[in-house]
Order: sequence, then C-alpha cells, then structure tokens
Amino acid sequence: MRADKALLLVLCLTIIFGASACRHKHRYRPQPVAFGNLAYGPNTDNGANLLDLYLPVGKGPYPLVVCIHGGGWESGDKAFFPFRELVRNGFAVASINYRLSAQAAFPAQIIDCKLAIGWLRLHAADYDLDPDAIGIWGMSAGGHLAALAGLTGDMPAPPWASPDRQVSNHVAAVCDWCGPSDLVSISPQSGGNLAVNDLLTRLLGTTPASDPALTREASPVFYSQRELPPFLIMHGLKDPIVPSQQSRELNDHLKSIGADSTLILLKGANHGFYSPENEAKVIDFFERTLKAKRTKAGTCPGAVPCMRTIAS
Repeated sequence: MRADKALLLVLCLTIIFGASACRHKHRYRPQPVAFGNLAYGPNTDNGANLLDLYLPVGKGPYPLVVCIHGGGWESGDKAFFPFRELVRNGFAVASINYRLSAQAAFPAQIIDCKLAIGWLRLHAADYDLDPDAIGIWGMSAGGHLAALAGLTGDMPAPPWASPDRQVSNHVAAVCDWCGPSDLVSISPQSGGNLAVNDLLTRLLGTTPASDPALTREASPVFYSQRELPPFLIMHGLKDPIVPSQQSRELNDHLKSIGADSTLILLKGANHGFYSPENEAKVIDFFERTLKAKRTKAGTCPGAVPCMRTIAS
C-alpha cells in the first residue's frame, strides 16, 4: 500500500510539472523535474524523513530552498507548501516532512530539518544543486524550525545542532513566516491561550513551566554565533495564534547581534497571509541572498567547509 502511494505521488508530481522524474546531471532541462518521497533519514514511518525535490528549467547547479510546513508541530505535510513560483523563477525546492510531536518530542523536529539540509548538500552533485546556495523557508511551526536551523548551523552544542558531523547543515538565507521564536514568552503574549500551551506541551513532551531549560533550548532567540545568514521575517499583525511580538523579538535579537534581518509586519493579516504579492517578497529575498551573493565555491557561510568533516 505504501509503495502504491509513493508511486501515485511521483505520478502526480510528474503531471504537475510536465516531466518525468529522471536525472540528467548538469544538462539543460527544458521542463521542471520532480522527485517524490526521497528518504533523507531513517525515520520514514508515516512519511517523516521524506522530501520532495523539484528542479527548475535551465542548467544547474541550482540554488536550493528547503521548505518546512507548519501545523503546530503536530500536523501538516510537505505536499501543501506554496513553492511553485520559486521553481518557475529558477530555484530548486525541497519540501520536507519531519517527525511530528505525536511521533517524537523536541528536538526530533530540528534534528530532521538539519538532516535534510545535510542530505541535500551531500547529494548536491546528483541533482545539480549548488551546495553553497541553500536557503530555508518555513511557515508557523515551520518558521520556528527554519529560524532555529538558521541560528544554530553547525554549532557544537546542543547535541542536535550537528546531527551528521560529516556534512554542514549551515544555510545561506532564512525566511520565517509567523514562526514562534521565544517559547518562554509566547504564552503570556497570547494571553495564556490554552491551544498554544497544549501545542508547546506536546512539542516539548512537558509543560514549558516544568522544564524552562528545555523551553529556552527550543527557542531561536536564545542563540547567536558569528556569520549568521540573512533573515526575512514576515508576520500578520492580526495573527490570533502566534503573536506578532514573537517576530519582533526575533528581529530585535538578530539586529542586536549584528545579523542582516528584515521584518515585514502585514496590516490586517492573520496567521495565514499567503498571497502572490507576499510570495514575491520571498522570491526577491532569495534572489538577493542565494543568486546574487553566492558564497565562495567549496565553503559555507561561517567558514565551515561544506563537504568536509566538521571538527568535533
């Protein structure tokens, strides 16, 4: 049954993009190509460590955007991320699944995101990807994971910061749409919203009050290091789920440590604010950070060799 579902997904992706999922390394592609359900880690039960990869028209190596879906860390799927305009604008896209909170508590989710980045970098030559031009874009819970990945790339600690020490998980750009950034302050900012508290408890495997150290560990605003990637943060001012103050906190934190951060607060927008106009802002951001400002060949931001063992 699972094999049948995987085959159906590949066929659907092929129809969407009008091409068969076959590799033509370093050749010009007259049509986009889709690869469905590539396993990037060992936890493939329920589709967790699987990703869909889309390659654009043209000749590689392609800048890559890794997309992380939302859903309160407990639901959602890689198939529903709005990535098509990125592909039409010359970006490869990897839309990933990760272990949800019912399958495993934090840090399983960020471990999976980092494993996906490392797997894509390790297999960059197989799919004509540029290993030095990898960005990440997440929405809601996915925005939280994108920000956390961007702020902790290749850090020696916590242990989950470099789950595969054979390859870098650093990213060159981060786009965060309405992601929680401070799991300590989000509950009082949301007025003690019970739904938010329940989501956090399921993510952490305990209440935030019971384990403040773990709550801080899961919060992007408590991390800093040299050579951080540029950030684009977008948030609706009428978001009833994740208070917009969370994005203000993250932007203030990034600015305070000298990072390149742009915050766009959307008047009248709630938690779901997708529009072609807002997507265009994201594409412009990745054009600036991944295409126009490529890093030196063979290195990642922060002077971490992309394809070499990371020092312990």
